[in-house]
Amino acid sequence: MLLQILLIVQLLLATAYADHQAYPGTSSRPVLSDAEAASYTKESYLQGWTPSKINTGANPDYVVGSGGYSTIQAAVNAAINDGGTNRKYIKILPGTYAEGVLIPKTSVPITILGSADDPEAVHIVLSQGAKLTGSQYANQMNPNGAVYKDGDPAWSMFNYCAQKSEIVFENAQIIGRGDRRDTVTVFAPNTDNSQKYGYLVLSSKITADNNVKSKLGLHLARSWDSTSTANGQVVIRETELVDVFNVDAPYDTAAGGRAYAGNANTNRNLDDANYNRFWEYKNTGDGA
Repeated sequence: MLLQILLIVQLLLATAYADHQAYPGTSSRPVLSDAEAASYTKESYLQGWTPSKINTGANPDYVVGSGGYSTIQAAVNAAINDGGTNRKYIKILPGTYAEGVLIPKTSVPITILGSADDPEAVHIVLSQGAKLTGSQYANQMNPNGAVYKDGDPAWSMFNYCAQKSEIVFENAQIIGRGDRRDTVTVFAPNTDNSQKYGYLVLSSKITADNNVKSKLGLHLARSWDSTSTANGQVVIRETELVDVFNVDAPYDTAAGGRAYAGNANTNRNLDDANYNRFWEYKNTGDGA
């Protein structure tokens, strides 16, 4: 009898979770159909660009760590300053590197790779508060005062990254950490309404530490909200979602105060500026 009850509970839970991934979803959690999802692939976000294969056995042009450059940024700067059109390899030795790495637009092809088979042997970390001023950010990121664009501090590149680029996370583990509070927002895209693609999360895992999990305090995304209409674009697909958020309402109010508005209409325009363009597709896990 106990086994039957457990099986029934498991089936009910599985059904509840599956409902959150059924097309068209709800106005608080929209879900793509198979046909709609076909437009949101890695290839479409990268617009035909395919990264070249990495030759991990190649002799590196630059080494970061013992006997080499002390920071990744120093190696990147050296590669760009040396110029050329041949790909330059920067190998990072195992260790923890507390820095932000800025790679400006350049004609020099650069590959950064770890030197060990274990991806966790190399850690690139940066402890940074959300309320830093521009000058504080510039001092932390560029202690020598270097800028890559005349008249602009380095921190402005964050805005460029969030607003004008297509960004793909594949086979990534994203962890929301509540160092100062028990709420976390993973994505805050500022994708312009005229731009179809923003963030794509593919075959990854989204979770949080115990501080956030205990309060179900994680939000998958919120709009950055610097325009008069809803903005930002995120697709999370075929990704494991841990139950660290409100599964019925995973998206937060925009930074500017606009309430989240999802489009669950079956005849919807996926680029309608009256709605937030936050979508899911075939996610798994107890948060899905």
